[in-house]
Amino acid sequence: MAAKKKITPQLIEQAGEFAKSGFSDKQIYEAVDLSHTAFYGNAELVATVRTQRQKLRKTVADTLLQSAVGGDTASIIFLSKRLGLHQSITGYKKGRLKTPKDAVRELEKLYHASISGDAPMELINAVGKIINDFVKAYEVSSLEERISALEGTANGN
Repeated sequence: MAAKKKITPQLIEQAGEFAKSGFSDKQIYEAVDLSHTAFYGNAELVATVRTQRQKLRKTVADTLLQSAVGGDTASIIFLSKRLGLHQSITGYKKGRLKTPKDAVRELEKLYHASISGDAPMELINAVGKIINDFVKAYEVSSLEERISALEGTANGN
């Protein structure tokens, strides 16, 4: 039986560098010559790998976002797909909003789309916000019209 390999701070640092370079757990424990059990049995090693991988993900995400904001078409397409920005809400046909009653009907459709999982929540929330904004604008407009009518009545018009 072969002797167990000692997990040193240098080995942990090396594993972290592999993680930061995008290696999988299996690739890492094979590269540092550890068994699956020894790798996962060392909490400090696993935590270091996880931390370095999170740093890599953040770096990649930040770079991707900067590329998209800078106008890189491929980055924009990737992010829009990943975030569900291109998706429509399955089974949801938008209706015309003319009254608050129309808005309530549309919100009901969104509610059903959300509980059935037919659309990403980000999209449902965005459309729901637009509908809520419509209702607020309608209420303000309606209130202004009623105030004007009351002022006209009070002035004898």
